[in-house]
Parts: sequence; structure tokens; C-alpha cells
Amino acid sequence: WNGWSPGLGNARFQTAEAAGLSVKDLPRLKLKWAFGLPGGVETSSQPSVVNGTVYVGSDSGNVYAIDAKSGCVHWSFLAGAGVRTAPVVATVGKRRAVLVGDLTANLYALDAATGRQIWKNRVADQALSRITGAPAAYDGRIYVGVSSSEEISGLQANYECCRMRGSVNAIDAATGKTVWTFHTIDRPATVLGARPDGRRKWGPAGIGVWSAPSIDPKRGVIYVATGDSFTEPAEPLSDSIIALSMKTGEKVWSYQATPGDAYMTGCNRAGPNCPETNGPDYDFGSSAVLQTMADGREVVVGGHKGGGVIVLDPDRKGALIWSTMLATQTASAKGDIVFGGAVDRSAGYYAMQISGGIASVDLQTGKKRWFTPSRPPADRANRIGSAAAVTVIPGVVFNGGWDGVVRAYSPDDGHELWSYDTVRSFDTVNKVQAKGGSMGAPGVTVAGGMMFVGSGYIGTSNGMPGNVILAFGADGD
Repeated sequence: WNGWSPGLGNARFQTAEAAGLSVKDLPRLKLKWAFGLPGGVETSSQPSVVNGTVYVGSDSGNVYAIDAKSGCVHWSFLAGAGVRTAPVVATVGKRRAVLVGDLTANLYALDAATGRQIWKNRVADQALSRITGAPAAYDGRIYVGVSSSEEISGLQANYECCRMRGSVNAIDAATGKTVWTFHTIDRPATVLGARPDGRRKWGPAGIGVWSAPSIDPKRGVIYVATGDSFTEPAEPLSDSIIALSMKTGEKVWSYQATPGDAYMTGCNRAGPNCPETNGPDYDFGSSAVLQTMADGREVVVGGHKGGGVIVLDPDRKGALIWSTMLATQTASAKGDIVFGGAVDRSAGYYAMQISGGIASVDLQTGKKRWFTPSRPPADRANRIGSAAAVTVIPGVVFNGGWDGVVRAYSPDDGHELWSYDTVRSFDTVNKVQAKGGSMGAPGVTVAGGMMFVGSGYIGTSNGMPGNVILAFGADGD
């Protein structure tokens, strides 16, 4: 499981052979080891597993290479800021490297054997730029998106807002140099006028790329999903899925799911940088997915924070095939589908943060298949739903909840098959004090007969902090 997903299309579907686990193994799953992240309060970097090594970042900026069987550390590296991205292992020149991005928009290539830095590229120079989505590597190039925390900083009255524009960057893997950059807004921000307090008002701004790009070698494109505008009027590529040429970075096509979405966090009250009409904040916070359906057709699938799922035709310039609203109630700024679903050849599976549960939709027709509501423990009754990404293997759908419980569901009807409550303290292999909490971003990673998951997430919704990586295997392994 290398990166955000085990495949280039980011479907978050792991084959039975690669998973090494099946539905029959669930009753025998046992905790094999726990690893504490020093100084951490969130586990927002999803573990990657390559050749028996687990690679994971941390909000304190440390990147670790950990033995998958024992939990012992091979090496660690300290980045310049927190690392939320799932690490990706790729060939860089003649070496194998671990690729990670940090919260100041630095992309690093680290020697996979030693953890030493090979190169670093600050892919965006705006002060509040960040990399939150995993990079994607293919054929000597690395593709990575850029987002920004300006959506939050803009709420401060003394901040002149807003200037950031999202981007996608192609990097030469061998040298670390930028090959091309595509901006989600076609022009830089300029001064639009003065605010009532005399400070300058800037725009247009926003449209970050929060998630990992998906690669389509057959068509020579990558697919990226975008967030909202920070300033109004909202730009045409906000809340969109975009196909870009892998070679040149030129836009091949785009589909906008929610026009007119200009949003600033916290603008439920008046502020000098607030849009006149705020929201609805229906970003695509998760990756666009390329998947082959059971009938052999390829489709591009997206799920947005409003709780809607769309399917596009990549052979007809992103024409809409169907759109379905899975949300059972109107989504707030917290978002309903946040960090993404998983898609197999017949269905999509989505965690619903506001609606409070997990849902499935038929990939061919767009019809809802099932919805399983959250049932948190009594002492966490108010922590319903999930923002964390979903993972699917044949016969099992995995998801971690806002209540700190990781669960396995049946893909056929959504009934619960297995669960493990992570909200407790753990004895860790590295002797760091660690506890579990809410699960709010990374999904479960399944590879080589083991399951890995991080526990602890605060987010914007008063989640439960935590700083532990957990490894499970079938009893007797």
C-alpha cells in the first residue's frame, strides 16, 4: 500500500492477494504493536507499507520508517513543519526514495534506506501554502497539489485577505526541479479595493488542491479535485474535478459540481474578509477516483463535502454520468464526505460525518445501496459519524469513526463485522506515552496480512486528540 491508495487511481481498494487478510480473518485480528508519535496530538499522516516497512509522518514533522512486523524504528527524519501526507516510495535517480510534503509546502525526497534528504523543493511560495494531499509518482515525475490555511487566517480582522491560489505541480523525480505548474486560478491576486477599516482587499483567491492526484496513464492525464474559493465571485474551477495533461500541465477538461461557492471559515458572523454569501463550503476534500466498473467501462468518481457523489466519463471530456446525494441532512461547514470513500468495481463506500454513518452507492446506476448509522459507545454518544477515509478489501469495508472506534462492515448490506475501540492508553514499542482518540483523516491501510491505522484527530470539530499508530494481524501470525 504505497501512498494514499494502493493503485494509481486512488480507489482505496486493496486486492485479496495484496491484503493478505479476508473476512474470515476478522475474528482473529489482534493488536500486534503500538507506536507512539512523540509530541503529537493528531495522527493525520496515513501509513504506507512497502517491502515490509511502514512509512508515516506526524504533526510534529517527524517522518518514520518502521518495521512492519515488530514496530521497531529503522530511521527518522525531521521535516521543517508538520507532515500530514501519506508517504510515497518511488525511484529518484538511481535510488529509492520516500516522498512527503509538509505544512509549509516543502516536498522532500528521503533515501528509503537511511532517511537522509536527497532533495527538497518548496513548490509554492505564498506564506500560508501547504501540502496536505499525498504526492503521486509515475514515470520519472512526481505530481503534488497545494492548498492553504488562508481560509482560516482570513477571519482575523488585521489580515489582508486573500492572495493564495491553489496549484498542481509536476516535479522531476531525479532532480527535484519543477517541470510545470498549473494554477487553479488563472491569474494572481491583485488589490480589489479598500475595506471599511482602510486595509486592502485582495482577490481572487482559494481553490486549493487538498488531496492526492490520481494518474491515468492510458489517457496521459492526472485527475485533481479542488476546494472552494476564498473570495467572491467564486472562480470557475472551484469545487471541481480537473483533468490535466501529464506532459504539459494544460487543462484537458473540468467539471464543476457546485458553482458559486466562496467560503471563509468562521464567517457565520460578520468579518471584514467574509464573503457576502458564505459557502456552502462543498469542497472536494478527497481525491478524484479512476475505477473500472464490472462492465469494463472506466469512470471518474468524486465525493464532496455536501454529501454528494458524482461519476464522470473520462472519454467524453468529463461528462456527467450520474449524481447522487447521499447526505441525509444538509451538511454544515464540517462537511459530510470529507477525506474520501473507497470504490470497488461495483460500488462506492462513503463515511458521512454530518449524516452520521457510512453509506454505499451503486457505481453503475447511482442508486443508494445501504446506510449504516453510527452507534458510538455511551460515553461518546455525541461523537457520531466519520470524516476519515474508507478502505475496502474483498468482503470487508473498513472505517475509523469520530468516536475512536475502527469498524469493519459488510460491503453487501453494511452490517458490522468487527470493531476495535482505540480510545485508551497503549504500551508502545518505542516507550512513548500514547493514547488513541478520534479518527478524522487517514484511512485504514491493509497490506501483507496486516492492518495499520492511526488514532487521534482534533480537526475543526473538537475531536479527541491522540498520537498512536496501531498494527493488527490475524492471531498466530
